Amino acid sequence: FQTLLKELGGDTVDQRTTDYRTITTEAELADVAAQIRRAGLAAIDTETTDLDVFNAELVGLSLSWALNQAVYIPLRHQGAPAQLSWERVRGMLAELFADPKVRWVAH
Repeated sequence: FQTLLKELGGDTVDQRTTDYRTITTEAELADVAAQIRRAGLAAIDTETTDLDVFNAELVGLSLSWALNQAVYIPLRHQGAPAQLSWERVRGMLAELFADPKVRWVAH
């Protein structure tokens, strides 16, 4: 890898600072919603039980609104010690999802 790094013109490995965490409280989710609102742009991804959309059940959401910053919100993980319900998450994020000032990216 050192040889490849030199060939690419670098002499050190990128030491990124990241903030990836799991959200398990309403206070944390409210803080994330405020950060997304300020950023005006967010990416969303879903974690489901199946690739077939007709059989899949939602088990979590991932949100990112800045480079190297993202959260995962577990919703229906069996045996998880702490997690918010989908109903509560949906209720807390409904205004954010509908806000025309926040652009969403998804796949």
